[in-house]
Amino acid sequence: MKKIFLLISIITFFACNQKSNDYKELYKLALTETDNGNFDEAIDYLDQVIKIKPDFDSAYAERSYNYLSIDEAELALKDADKAVKLNYNNTCALYYRGMINDYLYNTDEAIKDYTHIIRLRDSTYMNVALQERAYMFYNSNQFEKSIEDFNRIIESDSLNESAYTSRGIAKSKNDVYRLYSDSTTSTSFLKYFRISFSNNSTIILDTKGAIEDFSKAIEINPKYDFAYYNRAKIYDELDLIEKALTDINNAIKLEEKSEYYLTRALIYKGNNDAEKSLNDFNKAIEINPENEIAYVNRGYLKREQLNDKIGSAKDLEKAEELGLPMD
Repeated sequence: MKKIFLLISIITFFACNQKSNDYKELYKLALTETDNGNFDEAIDYLDQVIKIKPDFDSAYAERSYNYLSIDEAELALKDADKAVKLNYNNTCALYYRGMINDYLYNTDEAIKDYTHIIRLRDSTYMNVALQERAYMFYNSNQFEKSIEDFNRIIESDSLNESAYTSRGIAKSKNDVYRLYSDSTTSTSFLKYFRISFSNNSTIILDTKGAIEDFSKAIEINPKYDFAYYNRAKIYDELDLIEKALTDINNAIKLEEKSEYYLTRALIYKGNNDAEKSLNDFNKAIEINPENEIAYVNRGYLKREQLNDKIGSAKDLEKAEELGLPMD
């Protein structure tokens, strides 16, 4: 009897041990499929992992990412919720749930998850959580909070050109009137700020700080086209046309993007250089035939500066067809 019991115990031990190894191997296979972009295959493996070990929080987190990758956001959120329920300090699960809630426009919930990651100070996810939260603050017009998060990223990574550029974009929207409303502030100092008036109040946007951040990004990486592009737009807003053209030309030399040609076309249009403007609108549309902003502005150019009413009507019709509301 003892021998039979011992034999059963040995068989059970090896069966359980094999089961434990099986789920780990299956999980590794799932990660490989995810890395290769084979999301359905990864989900199949993760289904097996969860069947073997239903309390494995990382498997739910990984499956949530794969579901999101195939646009199954509700299933993704369900899995992310399960992973966090199993382990509230699983930063990977929290990050994925933040991504999913952002995708579903659940802004407050996404910010909560990113904030929890930041409080945990996980070195792997700290800066990406700060970055995502900064973007969400920016998109909800909370520019100061966005800037604060980018400040923290830059404190830990002083050569992060992307963070400088993103902070510059946020600064360009941030009203700093309370800082520079002193009447003793010189005109020469204020010339790099965009000043406007609305409802009997003065708005001073921190375009000066934005230029400084874009310049720092370019200093770190002289081939960073996105920083040149954003600095060009600020210079254009400030009517510093030569500087704007220099920067947008540099951006185009580095990367031919539709929005870069569109920006240069608008600069030329604003300075009544119709031929160059038309050429750039054409190029913007050639690169991206669905650039409705290029169509509508080319339409206005044709009507206002080139006396081409038929061509203008076609462009405006195309812009509306692409989804741009027309008056």
